[in-house]
Amino acid sequence: GDGGTIWLTLPDDQVRRKWQRPKLRRGQVGDIMQVEVMLHQRLSDGYEDAMTVLVDLLLLAECDAFVGKFSSNIDRIAYSMMVARRGG
Repeated sequence: GDGGTIWLTLPDDQVRRKWQRPKLRRGQVGDIMQVEVMLHQRLSDGYEDAMTVLVDLLLLAECDAFVGKFSSNIDRIAYSMMVARRGG
């Protein structure tokens, strides 16, 4: 074979800036803006975000091995798709 496929996914600076919330004032709870709020305030394009996730999932599912923490459902779905593709 050709040695397999490696697909490395890392959040870039643009993604970090998009999902980063400004510093909170003392006494505020949480540091992540809810997706619903971002969509309502038009800070995020739900269609674009969903398509980006789907493309990443399909690319990850085509890999021959997966190295990750399984800390997100995206990791778990990609791995499940990869195993299913290989007949496992």
